[in-house]
Amino acid sequence: MTAQPKSIVIYEISKNKAISVPLEHESVWLSLDQMTELLNRDKSVVSRHIKNIFAEKELVRKSVVANYATTAPDGKTYKVDYFNLDVIISVGYRVKSLRGTQFRIWATKTLRDYILKGYAINKNRLIDTGIDELGRAVALIKQTLDSKVLTTVESRGILRVITDYAHSWVMMHKYDEGEIKISGKTKPKYALTYDEAIGFVHELSTTLHAQDAATKFVGMERDDHGLDRIIGSINQTYGGKDVYKTVEEKASHLLYFVIKDHPLIDGNKRSGSLLFIHYLAMNGLLFRQTGERTINDNTIVALALLISQSHPKDKEIMIHLITNLLG
Repeated sequence: MTAQPKSIVIYEISKNKAISVPLEHESVWLSLDQMTELLNRDKSVVSRHIKNIFAEKELVRKSVVANYATTAPDGKTYKVDYFNLDVIISVGYRVKSLRGTQFRIWATKTLRDYILKGYAINKNRLIDTGIDELGRAVALIKQTLDSKVLTTVESRGILRVITDYAHSWVMMHKYDEGEIKISGKTKPKYALTYDEAIGFVHELSTTLHAQDAATKFVGMERDDHGLDRIIGSINQTYGGKDVYKTVEEKASHLLYFVIKDHPLIDGNKRSGSLLFIHYLAMNGLLFRQTGERTINDNTIVALALLISQSHPKDKEIMIHLITNLLG
């Protein structure tokens, strides 16, 4: 993209030093020079890390780089590459920068406020169009944001859920208006069995115990055969046809049921996330044609948190949220 950013926010690096940060497309953006100043690292070091991020396919360049018109000290205007929060955070982790951590905390709060306030301002317009599903999703997300102190991974993931879901809502609205065509959903080519599922759960439990990262109850089934019933419900048919017809529907219900129904004594979120990823991978839906993950690890962590915090009456909106993110 090449343009002037719609909004600018000021971030104070120190008492006597500040940078102007573009805020657009639900992210904050920094140039290479600004990132160098923020992280207090040599420009060549930051540049090398950015190149490695793209070379290792951690991020896709066209999704995280914008080209903005910038006025230089000589008074001339130049086109300059700006990198979004995903890149800034990734570089910050690689150089182990305290300033990078501080910026991440500030940016997360700034984006959260920007997105939620922006929704509030446009609430009446959304209702007038007869669409309130986005509002219900944002309300659920806001409830979770307000209910606990979030870790870095949870914060990044929830912000991604908000922005990706908002994008999918816009796409569906354009579809309703006849402005865009949406491809059909994915037909399953693989069915998960109980034996496979419990095998993966036990494998996860063994790995976590070896790392001393889990209680002894992780992966242990309750006595009511809950996991077996969940797998059965995902694969159930009626009149010879699948009740859940698409990979997106089946995967969404699998993740929701394992986390919400607690078939295991402990480790339901981790086990549900593992089975969710495996099911998507086996049905060819884990990666997009570009090579980018359909849904990344941070987003899965955030979804698991949102499901666990949600009320049972909100089951359908959670399922819609997950399926839209996979679409």
